[in-house]
Amino acid sequence: MKITTGNFVKLLPIILILGTAVFFLADWLDKPAADNSVVADAPLYRSGPFQVAVSINPAAPTVGENQFTVRVQDAQGIPVSGASIKAYGEMPAMGAMAAMRAPADLQEVEAGIYRGPLELEMRGEWPLSLSISKDGLGETRLGFDMATGRPGLEINSGGSLANTSSSSSMSDQSASPSTVPGEETALGAITVDSRRRQMIGVKTTKATHQDLTKVIRAVGKVTYDERRISNVSLKFDAWIGELKADYVGAPVTRGQLLFTVYSPELLAAQQEYLEPLQRLSRRGPDDSLLRAARQRLMLWDISAAQVKLLEERGTPLEYLPIFAPNSGTVVEKTVVAGSYMPTGSSLLRIADLSQVWIDAEVYEADLHLLSQGMPATVTLPYLPGQQYTANVDFIYPYLESQSRTARIRLVLDNADGLLKPDMYAEVKLESALGHQLVVPEQAVL
Repeated sequence: MKITTGNFVKLLPIILILGTAVFFLADWLDKPAADNSVVADAPLYRSGPFQVAVSINPAAPTVGENQFTVRVQDAQGIPVSGASIKAYGEMPAMGAMAAMRAPADLQEVEAGIYRGPLELEMRGEWPLSLSISKDGLGETRLGFDMATGRPGLEINSGGSLANTSSSSSMSDQSASPSTVPGEETALGAITVDSRRRQMIGVKTTKATHQDLTKVIRAVGKVTYDERRISNVSLKFDAWIGELKADYVGAPVTRGQLLFTVYSPELLAAQQEYLEPLQRLSRRGPDDSLLRAARQRLMLWDISAAQVKLLEERGTPLEYLPIFAPNSGTVVEKTVVAGSYMPTGSSLLRIADLSQVWIDAEVYEADLHLLSQGMPATVTLPYLPGQQYTANVDFIYPYLESQSRTARIRLVLDNADGLLKPDMYAEVKLESALGHQLVVPEQAVL
């Protein structure tokens, strides 16, 4: 047929329609086919209240648009319609490059089948996270290893093959918190694919229940047992004569002579006692004045033995001896021979060091774990390798305002004299926390 200009004008609309149809047909043929048989052949995983199968087309994901399909059914194999499904691939951050996320826009194309595009921006690992929820059934979350150019999606968390034994399935589900029906899925969860876990040396182990104890460490120091300290003072003005306990650190025993004193008041008191004592021997047993004079000497801490010695001598002692009230060590001395000491002056302090205290500081946050009588272990840098066992003798009822620490007291035997006041000490206490769920210490970040 001869085509004239007029005929060409008439045929032009037909040519345009045919060209457009050919263009759309070529574009349709170029796109991956939405074949439900692909997801039907995919492995079925049990995850929480659902059975889930996933597939991607092409089978080896490519840079650009891919078709992602999810098949969801309940435990009885009935398709689940109207579920809320969120899926995204996420390339982890590398160096200065921030993490990239590729969400899939999934729509339900038929009962229990959800499909949508998944566009990957660049080549590499894109771990895939999938969350599914349905009112009345519950929710769950699964993780898959996915990479461009690598066929298939390999599950790494949240599910187990539906055709495995029930015991292994339950074990897998209990190991993954996100598969428990009705449990919340943590926001911002991080998934790491199996290859990356192997590269960084991730290890897994079971969490167990054990009897837990918390170790409390405190720093303290050795100090005097305040119940074993004696102060030597006078109840009258006096001058010191001979001084036997003449240096700090001198050991003394109970009843040992410490020093002698001269006091006009004490001399007069002795004479007042001796006069009625001599009159009684001549004129009869009128002892009221004698008792009063004797009582006065006793109130000035003159011992019965010294009074008896005075009676035997019959004359006053100019320098009266003062004896040690207890055994111990002289730890303070404010007196020298020949010095004048007014009434009430503390002349010597004697401490019995056969038993000492450990005062330790414990942080306020650990105070509720302490109790009186709980065992403790004490070590000292001065004595490496040696330990002392003790119990908490007292918990002081106040805190140190600046350090916010509480003070505790322990009592230690020191018969060998190795523990010396003001030595530093390290105290370890163990508080029982009961039967608790535990994980390895290395697992806590």
